[in-house]
Amino acid sequence: MKKILFLFICSLSFCFSKIRIVTFHFNKPNFLELQIKCLNHFLSEDYELIVINDAVEDGIRNKIAAICSQNNVQHIFFKQEWHEKNRINELILDVLERPGIYSHISSFQNTELTLSKIANQPSVRHSHAIQYALEHFGYNHDDIFVILDGDAFPIRRLDIRQMMGNHDIIGMKRSPWGEDIEYLWVPFIAIHFHNLPNREELQFYLDEINGNLQDTGSHSYHYLQKYPQVSVKMYEHQASSRYQSWLSDHVYNCGFNKEQMWLIYRLPSHLSVEFAMDKRILHYAGSSFDPAGKNFKETIVEVFFEKILRKRSLFRRSHK
Repeated sequence: MKKILFLFICSLSFCFSKIRIVTFHFNKPNFLELQIKCLNHFLSEDYELIVINDAVEDGIRNKIAAICSQNNVQHIFFKQEWHEKNRINELILDVLERPGIYSHISSFQNTELTLSKIANQPSVRHSHAIQYALEHFGYNHDDIFVILDGDAFPIRRLDIRQMMGNHDIIGMKRSPWGEDIEYLWVPFIAIHFHNLPNREELQFYLDEINGNLQDTGSHSYHYLQKYPQVSVKMYEHQASSRYQSWLSDHVYNCGFNKEQMWLIYRLPSHLSVEFAMDKRILHYAGSSFDPAGKNFKETIVEVFFEKILRKRSLFRRSHK
């Protein structure tokens, strides 16, 4: 009888648990609207969405807040002074002051570094917001916790529990060219923290690996090296530009659907997007920057989303 009661309680707990997704928005409120639509359309399980609003301009901050209110989505203002006071700044400065350290971030090269300059670099700001989310919403969550970048969108059926399987962590892989390393990259990472040893040691700020300061997420490399028993599956991501010159039959045989192929052939190589997580996530890429032709890219990508969202969703769920 006790065993039956225990199994009942466990099953009841599972029924009420939800995947928690935290996303980070800085400069494109329209991306948040689109992200909510895509999550509702393609995610196959109930989820809870939390938005970290890191916009600098009041107008953008208010638009993000209004979208959250209209969609009954939890919303957190990330105060701008939190960036200046964040301990991660000192960790990165310490790395950069070591002899022989190279940084891929151009704003950290050949310049006098200050904590303020480090604090306001976009990748560092992102690290601050992610760490805040981990400490307040991640480490103690009793179900799967997802880091979702503000320009990452589900574009096919996404069953996160199924993709997790028996893994503790799944996510996008960052493997810098010419370097024999790989680490978790923050456009999409799903974690079951309750399975992890010393979970609070898993952090995603910029860190040094083999003498190079790497991108956001790189501190995860050191955690995974320290705890090799953690089961992690990293997914490659592919730039759309890689396939532009391929015959359509070859692109289709790589697993792309007709809408994705339409997008591949219409975006010029310097305005490419990235397909990740077995082509289930689109990473817009470069949304914090201002490349030539960005309006053209946004227009083409908007048409792509109109095409995929036009299809009837098979799912009806709550994201509250």
